[in-house]
Amino acid sequence: MTITIDLKESINDLREKYSKVVKLIKEDSKNDPANDPLLSKYAARLILIPMKSTIENLLRNQTPFSPEHKRLSGMLSVVNTFLGTICIETGEFSLGQENLEKSLEVIEEFKEESQCASIRMSAFNQLGILWFQKDAEKAKIYLDKAVEVYEKHKNNIDPPESIDTLFETEENVEEVEELWKKFEMIHTATLYYFAQVYGSLNDSLKSSVYCHTTLKRQLIYNEYESIDWALNAATLSQFFATEKGFKQARNHLSASSHILDLYKKELDEIEIHDESYDAKIEEYNHRSADVARCWAQYGILLLSKSKERLIAEAEKDEPNYLPSSSDLSEIEMDNSTVSKDDLSNLYFSSLNLTHYENQITDKFVLTLSEAKGVFLNAQNWLAKSKIYYTLDTLASEFIDITLSNCQLYQELLFFEDDVDNRAKYYKR
Repeated sequence: MTITIDLKESINDLREKYSKVVKLIKEDSKNDPANDPLLSKYAARLILIPMKSTIENLLRNQTPFSPEHKRLSGMLSVVNTFLGTICIETGEFSLGQENLEKSLEVIEEFKEESQCASIRMSAFNQLGILWFQKDAEKAKIYLDKAVEVYEKHKNNIDPPESIDTLFETEENVEEVEELWKKFEMIHTATLYYFAQVYGSLNDSLKSSVYCHTTLKRQLIYNEYESIDWALNAATLSQFFATEKGFKQARNHLSASSHILDLYKKELDEIEIHDESYDAKIEEYNHRSADVARCWAQYGILLLSKSKERLIAEAEKDEPNYLPSSSDLSEIEMDNSTVSKDDLSNLYFSSLNLTHYENQITDKFVLTLSEAKGVFLNAQNWLAKSKIYYTLDTLASEFIDITLSNCQLYQELLFFEDDVDNRAKYYKR
């Protein structure tokens, strides 16, 4: 590519400004004060606005369809996407929509080329976010467009360029593996947004499938925050448990505990115990207690659903009145929009979770002995959660945990025939 000295200097200047913008958005914003959480985003916008004007001026002097024209068009599209994204976060939705639509417009003539794939996917994702609260169906249309771009380029021999590549020199172009990873992570974001959209459309099961796929892809590409990932997996397990999918629920809770244990090993290797370390330990203890409560709730739900199943069978006087399976893929669901294949893949098969899964069954319990096994496991998790949630420091949470313990006894009562033992459970 032949670039004039003036154009080269201008691009170098744009590159430096772009680096500042990325740092402000991806790094500095994490440390913005609570009373001004968008401080870094506003600072980034102050840099992006003159960048936009500079690129537009440079474009006027380029021959249409030339390499320089194509590159500058891509850079302008990136800047517009950043501006649109910031506008969404600041609540300026009309301006955000204008910027995002402009982002797609300036690269319309190059839209079939892989160079523009990542930019277009990102812009469609942001338009999906923008419309999510107002019109979920319209948001879905934009996300579908992002998927179309992904499907078109995912099998390319060479990876699509990343958004950052447009601002880099030829010597600093990213490795092929890293380019593919960035491309795939944009698609992961699309799937995450789909989960939100389907949740808004009251299709909770389909939303859960997208949530799981997002978590699985984050593991594959090693792009996740351990605490957030563990909490999301544990939260998803609660939904599966309420749907009687205890097989999937246990797997997600096991994955959650596994990731937390790996994170604890990382913390144990830290040698400097400063304020940052203390904050990480505090967060770990807090969220470990939350996951422990999710395990306990799993036990409560398993006992409760087992009881409901046995009562229903007894009242109907029909053997196997309710399905015996606790696997979502084997449960008949009316009007489900999710295929059995999707439901049969709701596991983290890349993780060795046997140690965690062997602690408690994922099958409906039938006898007192089986119920006691679930009961004792859930009690153990509640005891662990009380290490963090104490009566002196977090009274309301402590009381909730105590009530969960009472509920455990109540569920166990159903399986106990001995009158004296039932009386003991009532007292407890």
